[in-house]
Parts: sequence; structure tokens; C-alpha cells
Amino acid sequence: MTVITKSSSRSRAAAETLQGRLEIRFPQRELRDVPQDEEWCELVEGEHVTRIRFHDYAQVFNIPGLYNQLFGGPDSETKCVSPQVMTTLLRDQLPLLLHDGQDRGQRECRTKLRILDLGAGNGMVGEELRSVIQDYDGGLLADSTSIVGFDILPEAKAATERERPGVYDAYVAADVTEYVKAPPSSPTETMLFAQGFNVLTSVSSLAFGDGSVRAFKAAVSLIEDGGLLVFNLKENFFESVDSDIDGEGDDVGTNGFSGLIKDAVEKEVLSIVARRRYCHRYSVTGEPLYYVAVVAVKHATLH
Repeated sequence: MTVITKSSSRSRAAAETLQGRLEIRFPQRELRDVPQDEEWCELVEGEHVTRIRFHDYAQVFNIPGLYNQLFGGPDSETKCVSPQVMTTLLRDQLPLLLHDGQDRGQRECRTKLRILDLGAGNGMVGEELRSVIQDYDGGLLADSTSIVGFDILPEAKAATERERPGVYDAYVAADVTEYVKAPPSSPTETMLFAQGFNVLTSVSSLAFGDGSVRAFKAAVSLIEDGGLLVFNLKENFFESVDSDIDGEGDDVGTNGFSGLIKDAVEKEVLSIVARRRYCHRYSVTGEPLYYVAVVAVKHATLH
């Protein structure tokens, strides 16, 4: 594997895993209107060149350091900042879950955070969650918080164990739509799932495919009423939600999220408490890709 310079990743775990940056080429940079799910790059290893589609996550996760270099923060190849934006938005809404004590103005956190990270990938969001929680309220939540990673790909779990070991209390590699129908497979999972969850994070894992709608609904079923749902959608998907709620649209959400969120809000199953439009990352051609970050409160079962 060609090493051309030392990694600049801010993650200590990733930095220890990566001894240097990979040599990556982007032949599509001179093109126009490349669909987001058709972006690819070339990995150069000596005389060998491998074409890798961005959304072929199994292949990406199998190459140590590749996901970090492509999507690992503002210094990455695509300047992807969704993990940082989403966890900051969650931090700002934590008072909805955490109650202030009345004794001499001292804050008393009466609720433990029990977070389910759907589409956990290689642990990048989990790492940001740990950082936010450590900094929140003087670190009072750090010891009591549990985070479970969930991803359909075993390659994602392996990448997390390789690059960010210990960031999750447990990591489940399974189809969540099937997993919710069967009991957890390990004592640790049994304990964590028995406690239930009061926060769901799903960062950049809902944008493509009808299967992600089913996975989202299954994951939401594991969140207790009153819990927070933290997710992001491509801007055009959320614009469909807005127009539908306003009575102007025709439920044209590309993967079903328009109708799902519209119906949930109208029936008061969910209430949106925060949202933010932001640049998720830059495309392979250098165009900004805008997403909408959302925090919602779950009030009832999502059908």
C-alpha cells in the first residue's frame, strides 16, 4: 500500500490505525452532474489501481483508513461534517431528556442516556457522541451513558473494532428489521436492550433505498416514548416533507421518507423540535451537498 504522507485525522484511534494517507484519485472531478450514488474514486497501490464506489460500503470499510480519509471530517477529501453537526444538534436538545435539580441550583441528571446508533459504520458518530457527552455538563453523563452501534454490514463492525475499539458498549451487525423480531444473541446485548433506548442517532444512513425506511421504523420501535430521534435527510427529501405537510405536495419523497415523516407529524407520533440545513459534504465534482439535520421527539409507535 502506497504511503505518501502521515494521516491528519483528529481521531486518536484512527491515527493509530493509519500509518499514512492512501493515494486516491478522483477521475470524475472534471465531469458534471454525477449522481451522488454513482460517485467513485481510484485507490492506487503501487502498479495496482482499484475503482471503489463511494456507496459500496463493504469494500470501503475493508480498506483500513479509506472511509476516514474520504469522509472523516472537515479535513477529509469530501469535507464531510455530518457526524459533528448531528451530535452538536443532539447536545443542544439534551435538556429535553435531562432534568434540572432544585437543590441550591445544582444540576441533577436524572436520566441516563441510552443511545442506539443506527448505521454506525466505522464508529465515527459513536466517537463524536462520546466527545460531546464527555464535555456536556462537566462530564456528569460520561460514566452512565451507554451507546450501542448497529449496522447491517459485518465489515462495518470489523472496521470499528480495528479503528475505534471500545467506542460502543456493544456493536450489532445485523438487519435491524429482523433483529427486533428475535432476542439479542449475547448477555451484553440482552442487558443493554432490556434497558431500552432513549436516543436514536441515524447519520447519513437514510438517503438511499426503501430498505432504509423499514430499518428506521424498526429502530424507532426500540426507542421509548419521549425519546429523541436524531437523523438527517438529503435536502430534496426534506423539501418533499415540508410541501406535503403544507398541503402542497404529492408525497414524492424518493425513498418514502416524505410520506413517513409527514404522516407521523400530522398524527402527533413525532414532533420536530430542531432542524438545520447544512453542507453535508462536497461531491466528487466539488459541488456542496446540502442535507437537513432533524431532532424529533417520539410520542407513540411509528407505523
